[in-house]
Amino acid sequence: LMAAADANDAQFSEDLPPSLLADAWTKQDVVKELVDRLKGCSIFVIGHRAASQSSTALALARRLKEMRYRYLDLNDIVTQCSGGKAPAQVQEEEGEEGLRALETAILSEAKAWPRCVFFA
Repeated sequence: LMAAADANDAQFSEDLPPSLLADAWTKQDVVKELVDRLKGCSIFVIGHRAASQSSTALALARRLKEMRYRYLDLNDIVTQCSGGKAPAQVQEEEGEEGLRALETAILSEAKAWPRCVFFA
């Protein structure tokens, strides 16, 4: 799983322009305060479809990257762990239970990884 997670890191190698971030996020001291409060804990961004959670998770991970946080997309990790099958294909072939079992196994291992911003 770590190899899949490392491949996922390439998605946010560039910083977002400050104009796309809230004013508070442009201040380094605010980011440092957040990281101090998190104490290395990971962040899981979840929500209903089309609720902008992927954009939120990506923006948060990009901003926290300099504090050694990384972005991990559960769908990308599922694809890599299933031999290149997209989550929809896994669900089609193995059913809802098969997909959820794979996601649960991934998250069970990943929850121990520090300093991650997960999009699930």
